[in-house]
Amino acid sequence: MCPALEQAAIVLKDANNKDSARTFLEFVKGAVGRAILAKYGFAFPEKDQERGKKMTLRRSRAHG
Repeated sequence: MCPALEQAAIVLKDANNKDSARTFLEFVKGAVGRAILAKYGFAFPEKDQERGKKMTLRRSRAHG
């Protein structure tokens, strides 16, 4: 089995619509967003809850 992929999400300082980007990230980090991502094999490392603005996801490469 291959190691997990790590993917991060941030709001760029020059983003055209920062409010929408922040709203989306908050949705993804919330219970509903996490449930959707978990359904597709993503997991949130426990340490991410302490990171604040940056969000990292892990996904097993073996997941279909």
